[in-house]
Amino acid sequence: MEGKWMKYLEESFLTSCLPVIFDPRYKYEYVHFRLTATFGGGAEKYLTKVNSAMKILYAEYASEYENTSDEGDEVAEEDGEGTLDDWDKHLRLKRSHNSNELQRYLEEDPFPRRQKLDILKWWEIHSPKYPVLAAIARDILALSASKVPAEAAFSNAGRIITAQRSSLTPSTVETLMCLKDWFRAADRQKAEPTVGDHGGTTPIHTMPAVRVM
Repeated sequence: MEGKWMKYLEESFLTSCLPVIFDPRYKYEYVHFRLTATFGGGAEKYLTKVNSAMKILYAEYASEYENTSDEGDEVAEEDGEGTLDDWDKHLRLKRSHNSNELQRYLEEDPFPRRQKLDILKWWEIHSPKYPVLAAIARDILALSASKVPAEAAFSNAGRIITAQRSSLTPSTVETLMCLKDWFRAADRQKAEPTVGDHGGTTPIHTMPAVRVM
């Protein structure tokens, strides 16, 4: 059993660690704490891989963001709105000399853990401060950590596409499935507090404490 668990961990620990880093309640410090508590001195191997993946991911998104910004500047020049080019370059140079977004985000105090938090809403609000990290968070946090939702989608499709409704077009089936999911989400939102509510105590996701016997 331990061998199977270790094999699964080797294949999937990054997909568990990276989303936790982009949860403002936990960040990298929680990943470091949990891996160290689980593996002791053997945690260094995993922490090195997490750090490397995090930096590579940030560098790739930062490069894309800079390219997008440069294209926007070129459009402004063509439209005759590039009269403040020197100011724009000054701001970009100033940002590049400061610590990067990732470093600033990790160094800031975590969001209070016992407060209810909508993570995607938090990143939307803080996207002007962390534009690159917000783009990463949107992509990473949209990924399902389990195959159960995908299997549930196939199951729901089977209930929609019956023998009597087999001529439905793919777009119609997609619309019906999305509507059903949105209605359920709306019901959940009515029953749960929103981002600013301080009454919640259960985090959206955490890395479970696992001990190898």
